[in-house]
Amino acid sequence: MSIFFGKTLIFLGCILFNISIYSINTSFVITMLVAFIVCFWDGFNYKNVNIPVFLYLITSLFIPQFRIYLPLTIWNLHKSFNPFAISLYFIGTLLSIFEKPGNGSFIFLLFMCFLSLTCTIICQLITSNQMLSQKLKQMRDNSKEHELLIEEKNKVLIENQDNNIHMATLKERNRIAREIHDNVGHMLTRSILLTGALKAINKDATVAEHLDSLHNTLNTAMTNIRESVHDLHDESVNLKNVINDIITSTSTLSIHFNYDMSQDIPRNIKYCFISIIKEGINNTQKHSNGDKMTILLREHPGFYQLLIEDNGTNIAPNFNNGIGLTNIYDRINALGGNLKILTENGFKIHITINK
Repeated sequence: MSIFFGKTLIFLGCILFNISIYSINTSFVITMLVAFIVCFWDGFNYKNVNIPVFLYLITSLFIPQFRIYLPLTIWNLHKSFNPFAISLYFIGTLLSIFEKPGNGSFIFLLFMCFLSLTCTIICQLITSNQMLSQKLKQMRDNSKEHELLIEEKNKVLIENQDNNIHMATLKERNRIAREIHDNVGHMLTRSILLTGALKAINKDATVAEHLDSLHNTLNTAMTNIRESVHDLHDESVNLKNVINDIITSTSTLSIHFNYDMSQDIPRNIKYCFISIIKEGINNTQKHSNGDKMTILLREHPGFYQLLIEDNGTNIAPNFNNGIGLTNIYDRINALGGNLKILTENGFKIHITINK
């Protein structure tokens, strides 16, 4: 119930009682208009006192007809609970006992008490409703804030996970490069030097031809190793090879892999696709009764596309509640992509990420 509706209800009751007590004349209209303006306008507050209501209460001490609308003023008194203003309100009510307008003071007093009690109850109900509404809004705001905070934390966790994968890959790559450089590279260098020394002291023309061929082969191998070590840098993750390694290590599924992408793929998209493919294979192995899977990676002029599909039919109704799919959603949202899941004729995950 709104405050306006409550005030209107009490105001109409006061008007009806006013009609039964006093005749409709100029003073009747003036009293009604003054009460309407005072009680429906918030007025001017000074030190927690509503000035128009305060003046109205004083006026009611001297003009009996103004006391008809005293129950309506409790709306404004309810906001401040000023002791002096409330005292004036009850003084005006008590003085009404000694007045004898129309049908007698007893009926007037009963009606005043009834309207006052009704007005007080409605005030309390509306105030409680407003407090509950404020609490509900606060809970809703807190819930939204917590939701945004959790989304931000999930985003940070995903970024940290990608960084950890990236650092582990980089560390392993550097270790391989160092091993190649320190071991194979040194042995090849030594072999090249020994071959050159043999060429210098060799006098046999037949052996010289073979030594030249061996020297050229060792130089070519050394050049290839230098290029391989040089290529082991940050952005050189071969997405196709990594996915092929994942598929090769999966023995419980028959996986058909279709790859049609260029080499210039952003690092975060590479790691995103690798993690999602791992999650898709893991989910099929654990939760599906399918034995075949199709993985499609394709690059279009405006976006990258990933499709993971299996032939499983044992699909749980609440599959969207899994942590794995939640992580996939978070990864795609972090990259501004779109994810669509279909469950007809198998389980399908369709992902597009704009360039």
